[in-house]
Amino acid sequence: MKVSPLLQIPLRQIHYLGGKPAVFYIQDRDAGGILVNAPAAQWWEPLQAAGGVRYLFLPTARTADAAVFWHEQGVTLLAHQREPLPEGVEVQRVSQRQRLTRTIDFLPLPGATPGSCALHLRNKPGVVFAGAALQGKSALPPPGEDALFSALLLAGLSFQYLFWDDYRPGCHYGPEAASALEQRLDASLDG
Repeated sequence: MKVSPLLQIPLRQIHYLGGKPAVFYIQDRDAGGILVNAPAAQWWEPLQAAGGVRYLFLPTARTADAAVFWHEQGVTLLAHQREPLPEGVEVQRVSQRQRLTRTIDFLPLPGATPGSCALHLRNKPGVVFAGAALQGKSALPPPGEDALFSALLLAGLSFQYLFWDDYRPGCHYGPEAASALEQRLDASLDG
């Protein structure tokens, strides 16, 4: 298992680790290693060699069972305050616009569960990890009321790259993901 960059931007690198839902690893200068969704335990050593993991953000509880291993290794779990998690999972609850660092915050979005939440890397070029709030192959925005509301909320953010749980290698959105999302949203609302 190899950790290799998917996207390199100022102050951080983003890696795609695979999985369903998609797992991402962010090497951030200020926050350290951040996982988005929980990978299998076999990623522990490759990620330690790549710089370690300090946080595991759960956009939804879809990977909460795998998150128990990471918590046992000393990783701080992060999830929205309304997200239902299994008994015994210790988690730091986040709320709207709460900051992890000066340039990283959280945005609750309508989605698969009551506590669906996005992670927003705010400094330019800006990256959003939307979790299960956007689903489907096109994902800009997919059909469905929750996804439409999520797209409306995301349209107010500044970002260039967008990733979600159904990510497929070679078809990430960016740069210009915010513009593409707005165009798709306008077309959806006009139609």
